[in-house]
Amino acid sequence: MPFNKIVIVDDTGLGSRAIRELEQFAVGGVIKYDDIPKTESEIIKRVDDSECALVSWNTRISEDVLKKCPGLKYVGMCCSLYDEASANVDIKFARENNIVVKGVRDYGDEGLVEYILAELIRLVKGIGPHQWKEGRLN
Repeated sequence: MPFNKIVIVDDTGLGSRAIRELEQFAVGGVIKYDDIPKTESEIIKRVDDSECALVSWNTRISEDVLKKCPGLKYVGMCCSLYDEASANVDIKFARENNIVVKGVRDYGDEGLVEYILAELIRLVKGIGPHQWKEGRLN
């Protein structure tokens, strides 16, 4: 599904390879911001007339933002979790207004695995407050 324009609203960590792939879906190009917008009006200005917006967990896409960006058709959440109750995007309002909200597939999976392995090493070696010994946690 091609979009007129895709905007990466904040520092999502998406690399150049991902941007090149996104360009295949953006008739009017991809605009990428590398900072976190400080105000809701700044978010609205960035999203503007885009049909697709990608955001990290740092930026809240509220009902008001969605209302003021009527051309928006898709919001991609570049974070490890997608949960309506705790999301930084008003998923309920978006759904009621035919705006698709999805978690970006495979986003952060490698980093999550690295974190889990590092924590297991800390646990086994006793680095930090706990150490695993003979089948029990001390």
